[in-house]
Amino acid sequence: MRLFKDTNYDFIGTRKYAYIISGSILILGILFYFIRGGFNWGIDFQGGIKLQVKFANELNIKDLETIRNKLNAEVKSVGRENKGFIIQRKLPDFVLEKEQLIMAARKENMIFKDYGKAIEYFNVPGELEEQFKEMFKLDDRENKPLAVNVNSSTVDVVKTRLSNLLTQAEVDSFRQVLTASFPDNKYDVEGISLVGPSVGKKYQQTAFYALFFALIGILIYISFRFEFVYSLGAILALMHDVLITLTVFLLLNKEVNLSVVVALLTLIGYSLNDTIVVDDRIRETRKYNKGSLGDLINSGINKTLSRTIMTSLTTFMVVFCLYIFAGPGLHEFSLAFLVGIITGTYSSIYIAAPVVLEFEKKR
Repeated sequence: MRLFKDTNYDFIGTRKYAYIISGSILILGILFYFIRGGFNWGIDFQGGIKLQVKFANELNIKDLETIRNKLNAEVKSVGRENKGFIIQRKLPDFVLEKEQLIMAARKENMIFKDYGKAIEYFNVPGELEEQFKEMFKLDDRENKPLAVNVNSSTVDVVKTRLSNLLTQAEVDSFRQVLTASFPDNKYDVEGISLVGPSVGKKYQQTAFYALFFALIGILIYISFRFEFVYSLGAILALMHDVLITLTVFLLLNKEVNLSVVVALLTLIGYSLNDTIVVDDRIRETRKYNKGSLGDLINSGINKTLSRTIMTSLTTFMVVFCLYIFAGPGLHEFSLAFLVGIITGTYSSIYIAAPVVLEFEKKR
């Protein structure tokens, strides 16, 4: 079966309209980035708690509302039965409050004569006082507890340890509330994800480095495999795909977590494969045919159009089923991939290939 047989569409002639569409979407993404104050980071990047629990009996809508209200948390079902759930809560306000206290102490170079005053200043709950003292028994060179003198050299240590300690305490609070709310419905905690704010920031950096070095590796590979101009077009197309996908997440205010990063890395590989097929056909067309560069590029794209559409369509159908039936736990991943399939197909035709023409014209 072959769709779009012997087509002769003028993709190069309409490339400027594609530039306008892509540019408009990216500008919209920039505006929403400032309107929303950045991305809606998940707990993987921002810090927080995620519990995966499974109840003996099914929960109804009223039960889920009870969990949301008492824990001030998000609840997502896992599977078709209403027994397994992911309960998660970010800690932005909580962490921000502690950071403000620590920065104020640093600004005034405050010195606490004993643990009692430090506990009072940092609003440490009574049940955590002993843990707080234990946490700061790690001494500095002068054999003094780090909590005594909050200066520029100790502020990061104080901030990280205090935030992580209080975040851990939230896990126990979760368990107590669930047990009290459903005394007749036993549950098992199948997984606990506890991410402190400092770890979340490291995850953000790691995700950025993963995407960055993936693009650099692709640039080097295609430069050797084809020519530099083809690698430049491929990199711009991949950057376009990633940015458009993130823009959609901004517009819909969807959560950006580690699964989205995985989807973006998978998308880079998928989109690159399509781009290489198109570029290879363009190179072969230029090698064995004569004519204007724009016509040769059009010919190369049209020859691979059937393969491109069929591959994208079948992949889209599979991921769409994943988005519909896999449950809320995979919504972010499948949404990122769905958007990426569309932008990846579009960019292979309207970004990667036209860049070759624009570059050759200038050269």
